Amino acid sequence: MNIYRLMFWLVGSYLYASGQAIAQINADPVAIEDRFTAPLGQPISVNFSTLLSNDSDDDSEQLYVRTVDDAINGLIEVNFESGVVTFLPSSTDVTQASFIYGIADVEGSNDYARMGFARVTIHFEEVEVEDDLPIAVSDTFVAQEGVPIAISVSDLLLNDISPIRDPLSVALIDDWSGGELSFDLEQGTIVFTLDMNSEQGQFTYGITNNGDRSDFSQMGFAIVTITTETSQESDEDLPAVAQNDVFELSSIAPLTIGITDLLSNDSDPEGAALHFISAQEAINGEVVHDIESGTVTFFPAINFVDGRFSYSIADNTTETDTSRISMAIVSLRLSEQEEPEITGAFATRNRTQRFLSQSTFGPTKSDLQLFTGTSASDWFVQELSKPPTLLSPVVDTIRALPIENDLHAFRNDIAHRFAFLKNAINADDQLRQRVAFALSEMLVISEQDPFLEDRTRAIASFQDILIRHAFGNYRDLLEEVTYSPAMGAYLTYAGNRKGDPVTGRVPDENYAREIMQLFSIGVLALEQNGEPMQTPSGELIEAYNNSDITGLARVFTGLYYATQNFNDPLDESIEVNPMRPFDAFHSDLEKQFLGTVIPANTSLEESIDIALDTLIEHPNSAPFISRQLIQRLVTSHPSPDYVERVANAFSHGTYRLPNGAVIGEGRRGDLSATVASILFDESARSERSNSEPDFGKIREPIVRVTQWARAFEAQDVTPEYALSLWNLNTALGQQAYSALSVFNFFRPGYIAPGSETGAMGLTVPELQTTSAASVPRYANFIGFLIEQHLQESDSPIESSTEQIQSTLRANYDDELALVDEPVSLVDSLDLLLTGGQLSSTAKTDIVNALTNIPLTDIEGLLNGPLARVHTAIYMVMTSPHYLVQR
Repeated sequence: MNIYRLMFWLVGSYLYASGQAIAQINADPVAIEDRFTAPLGQPISVNFSTLLSNDSDDDSEQLYVRTVDDAINGLIEVNFESGVVTFLPSSTDVTQASFIYGIADVEGSNDYARMGFARVTIHFEEVEVEDDLPIAVSDTFVAQEGVPIAISVSDLLLNDISPIRDPLSVALIDDWSGGELSFDLEQGTIVFTLDMNSEQGQFTYGITNNGDRSDFSQMGFAIVTITTETSQESDEDLPAVAQNDVFELSSIAPLTIGITDLLSNDSDPEGAALHFISAQEAINGEVVHDIESGTVTFFPAINFVDGRFSYSIADNTTETDTSRISMAIVSLRLSEQEEPEITGAFATRNRTQRFLSQSTFGPTKSDLQLFTGTSASDWFVQELSKPPTLLSPVVDTIRALPIENDLHAFRNDIAHRFAFLKNAINADDQLRQRVAFALSEMLVISEQDPFLEDRTRAIASFQDILIRHAFGNYRDLLEEVTYSPAMGAYLTYAGNRKGDPVTGRVPDENYAREIMQLFSIGVLALEQNGEPMQTPSGELIEAYNNSDITGLARVFTGLYYATQNFNDPLDESIEVNPMRPFDAFHSDLEKQFLGTVIPANTSLEESIDIALDTLIEHPNSAPFISRQLIQRLVTSHPSPDYVERVANAFSHGTYRLPNGAVIGEGRRGDLSATVASILFDESARSERSNSEPDFGKIREPIVRVTQWARAFEAQDVTPEYALSLWNLNTALGQQAYSALSVFNFFRPGYIAPGSETGAMGLTVPELQTTSAASVPRYANFIGFLIEQHLQESDSPIESSTEQIQSTLRANYDDELALVDEPVSLVDSLDLLLTGGQLSSTAKTDIVNALTNIPLTDIEGLLNGPLARVHTAIYMVMTSPHYLVQR
């Protein structure tokens, strides 16, 4: 099996083997990127002349905009005759969007090879409105004389505007003429009956955005006109009238609507033929139209419950005459007939395996049997409700064992290692445990620190913080981490004193630096999609500077372990109790950082509250934290769109599951909403993503061990007997709570030098732990586990054979039942371990290897059936198809 000596060198190329670098077109002319700002949620129009103002041509020829395409987070409307492009954001939550335009130096040219292309980026920002009054827009409806027409309040409000975006309501209806009017604003209904021989009726309505129906000065007013079919005989050429429509989706899947269906209730006063122009302005999805096929297709967002889009029509007049265009709203909602479990996360056993590989320490056989065909949304909600399984009780149990020699004492000092394995393999709250492990790789402490190397209870207590807050709020988590004695020791701010101008002492800046750099906002200013911001000249922007570190360092002065007095001697109780504030040692100076000013003489606890609020409210926190959590659970190099969707869930504090359940409390930093967004996002669930070369992540070494143990029911962890589990750093290059620095085992931004992924600029953090030494070590250790050599442990700790053999002993009964059917055996392992990722070539190679192993026992040398099982598992778990989690 010498092929596996090369396996890790194949991983990087395997991940992205089919990826191709896109060569930049060196076209003549040259288009230059543009940036614009617009009010949040509002469309923006840009003249072609503005786009062309910074573009150039070597021959100084006139430039022309020839194509506008590739809109991100919105829709584009282009009027080439007037030279204007209008961008409509897909929702009011969009903070950044973009599109691409192409230019030519020959009018009418469609030769893309001779064009220059550039991207236009639009930043949408909150704007102060001088006038909060709502704006009512007049409406027109068509009716027959003497026949009542029902108009809903929602129809009136569709085109009205609230500058402060508070909900609108109709406050009054008055001053009607040309007919009889009745209304019930509580029920939202209005009925108007045109008088006989009357071609037109009218009434006035007023709207409010503050709920006050008595203050006319705070209302907006508009006139509603009801016209008759007889009025169509007027000499005036009236525009077409588009009517609103409602459609239901039976599931969250694309809905195709015939254009004729949209036009079926629309009309033209002169009876002219109707002309469909476009569909646009989709909310909670995307909409595209195809004039040739006569269809409009709406693509719902993955957490869709309701949404809408607008469409525009005209009569036989030119569509460039905006006064002749009529628009209507198409409202969409999910049918209530069935639960919209469209992600299909548990639709098949392979999909179930994939979902649970991303969300747990590995699926068990019973998991695949139990959950396939059920609701992943229900599973997620149930996981949130499970009580947390903490490390400290396990550590206390291990430490209570008799200490009869130095090795027993050493066992107690590293009890947290075994507690981690026990919980990762056995705990029922698997989602919580996996998320807490992800957080431990972001909020890092390490037993490599001299203070923590033998303080196993301090490490366990720190991990318990992460476990308890895994579904809570990141702001609350960061506060408890700040007061943690383990973090205080690791980042050297426990006992940090205020500055002294006499001695020249200044506050320790270690935690102030790392809480910004690693725990909250990162070093560069970020867009909501995680991409670095740039100055107009293309320079990156720092998120903070040295003065911010100095100001923030003053905040973290005066914290010390839970002793009676500052700098008292320490006992074991300080390992588990939060640090205490000692205001006498806290800086009483003003503290300035990140645009926040904490006044002089503010107490320590209040200063910390203000500092943590500042960090969480910083615009960087959502994309910075979201991207790392995606990396730890789903994919190493998430797309900007994926990051932005998750960052929005972090920012808003809520996420709607496919079954309609709303996750989160609506507070910025809600981790349950963030994790739900990560796992149920279209990038994580799409079969298309599953085959994309830049999607997926290398399974972390420790997760490979836990997945093997859970897959084969190796659930007994008896650390006092298993010497080989004492140091997984040596065996795997990774041991929980044993990173060499606060930067973890690998950096989230790591780009492997000299690799294909590196040439493409893709981050693959786990490759940072890959080396010439780690390759054979993993292969040897996983073989050691698979072949059950733990019962041959050379531990000098006295124990019985039965006790030794109970340590991570796997159950291969199901596999042994298939040894005479190698194809079935490989198929079952492919499902259980990779979720169906093995290629046909890999399967054939493994089947051929198994076939060459005789089933007859050779006494003392070979147990044929067991050898086949061991070989099959080993070949799968050392294959690129397994090592890359997709």
